Amino acid sequence: MFAIPEDRLSAIQPDQNLFQEAGIDSLEAFEAVIAIHELLGVEIPKEIDPSRLGTLDSISTYLQEQYPPEVLDSFFHWLFHPLRAELLARRIPA
Repeated sequence: MFAIPEDRLSAIQPDQNLFQEAGIDSLEAFEAVIAIHELLGVEIPKEIDPSRLGTLDSISTYLQEQYPPEVLDSFFHWLFHPLRAELLARRIPA
């Protein structure tokens, strides 16, 4: 997973510019794009335009445009599953 501290993540607003206002740098943004696609179980499209992914709202729109509902449903079911933290802790070396 990408290494943005939880306190920074929880403070980000849906329409807030991730680069200018939230202090996310290009490496963190790239890691986030990789992590999202890994969690979705899909390949990163070659034509992805990072400038379209500047807010949480735009990321949500991108995902809805790119992937069928069943892929997103599966991802969000997993994301909000009660054991998510435990699963992530086992997957990510300390």
